[in-house]
Amino acid sequence: MIRLGRVSTHYIPVSLLILFLTFILSSCENSQPLTRKSLLSRSSLIAIRPLRNFGAKDSANPPNYADTIAWLVHHNNNKKVDVFFVHPTTYVSPMNWNMPINDSFAIKMIYKWSIQSQLGVFEEYCNTYVPNYRQATFYSFFTKSANGKKALNLATEDIHKAWNYYLEHINKNRPIILAGHSQGSMIILRLLPEIMKDSALSKRIVAIYAIGWPIGKKYLKQNPKIKVCENAKQTGCLISWNTEARDAKGSLVDKPSISVNPLNWSTNEDFVPKDSNIGAVFFHFNSPPDTIIHYVGAQNVNGHLKVTPIPNKLEIRLTIALGIYHIYDYNMFYLNFKNNVKERIDSYFKLPTQE
Repeated sequence: MIRLGRVSTHYIPVSLLILFLTFILSSCENSQPLTRKSLLSRSSLIAIRPLRNFGAKDSANPPNYADTIAWLVHHNNNKKVDVFFVHPTTYVSPMNWNMPINDSFAIKMIYKWSIQSQLGVFEEYCNTYVPNYRQATFYSFFTKSANGKKALNLATEDIHKAWNYYLEHINKNRPIILAGHSQGSMIILRLLPEIMKDSALSKRIVAIYAIGWPIGKKYLKQNPKIKVCENAKQTGCLISWNTEARDAKGSLVDKPSISVNPLNWSTNEDFVPKDSNIGAVFFHFNSPPDTIIHYVGAQNVNGHLKVTPIPNKLEIRLTIALGIYHIYDYNMFYLNFKNNVKERIDSYFKLPTQE
């Protein structure tokens, strides 16, 4: 195990962080699958551990969602449906537990890593709303300390406020798609029980795409109003998957969970060959995106989405070690995902209660 000291620079770029973790985790000899909890033991994570306890500095300058500057995207293009999108983690600084709301570098990375490469599956069919929020720093997911919990709670509080403002002042009773990735999906799942308890509001939910965070079986048992999608046209239901290699030595799924396969939109464990994958799309910062048809096949296995071998590793420029393809959850199934957004919207408007 290679041990590294604390990084003293103000900020670690996401790309360097991923490569850093790839190198560290690849160097570990461990024959057992690793989870988020077991990764906590890796002493190398000290490099991104915040330098102090959670405090007033983290909770300073809350966003004002009445001001459009607090929204990364605030775009009504006269569509019948809105998407409320919560972006994933881009903040990995050891200087704070939560991103300062005006951190220009982290915001730049949100646009590059999330809005450019993920929001596009919704833009053709939806009005798009993406709140900025004081996201928890990456290390928050690897600690059991109260600091991490407080950081995640603060991030959740921001999105809760953004959601309430959106409902009251922006939505105008239009149908809604809730969507996110990683930290964003975790927050959506935290808020979803409250949303689904409101019968009038729940009827306006077209779908919930909480990608890149496990749908726990315990969570579903505790929240019986939340249903997981079982086909491509079902509405008002929850969808998530966590993409891994078949022989992955690590996983983000560490509890009994349910996965929806984006190649057949079912929770069954049937293998779906790559012929059903109509197009992976990979975005490159300084050149047009690449679309690759029949990229990978996929199969749900005990709550994990296992994919066939990557045919062109040049497209996977930043792969997390151990066969975890988390940052490509959207990209590997991009066109199937985009088509499904339209399918569910069309299905929603065909429901008798929506006519």
